[in-house]
Amino acid sequence: MAAVVAAVISQDDPTPSGPTTQPGLTHIQTTAAPTTGPQAVMPTAPVANPTVDGRVTGQSADPGNPPAGIIVHFEGKVTGLEADSTVYAMVKRSDSESNWPVALADVDRRSGKWTAHVPVPDPTLPVAYQTGVISTADDGIPHAGPPPTALERLQRQGPDAGGITTSTPFRLVPPTPASS
Repeated sequence: MAAVVAAVISQDDPTPSGPTTQPGLTHIQTTAAPTTGPQAVMPTAPVANPTVDGRVTGQSADPGNPPAGIIVHFEGKVTGLEADSTVYAMVKRSDSESNWPVALADVDRRSGKWTAHVPVPDPTLPVAYQTGVISTADDGIPHAGPPPTALERLQRQGPDAGGITTSTPFRLVPPTPASS
């Protein structure tokens, strides 16, 4: 199976860190404002104007979801991240019935560098993605069972999940075949 690779060129980092670079793709940097929706009834810890800088570094075949599944690889830098928040990377879901393909990032809080790997079982190409910050604090609402985690909220509600700041709208990354 051929892997698909894409990268976004960073305007402030002349050395791309992905497998390949493609002219014409754009770098994103967001200072995000909270979205509307469920967070109006879902109290969350405030996120003090975080800035998320992120890029897709590539796509690879997902052995857990053959033949069409992919994993989209992200990296970036974040500033202003609160102790009870983390970065997420989300890929637009293929249909309105599926969960949102999303992953919480591994964040080095000292440097602000982060990485995330989002499995996408049934991708719609070209891949559309966004990055942002989500509060990991308990929402304060009583639940019959354990409250949903930040990841579960994102998987179910996508960009309408409570307690997020996001880069909007979704950004397209046209895939290109990997070089052999």
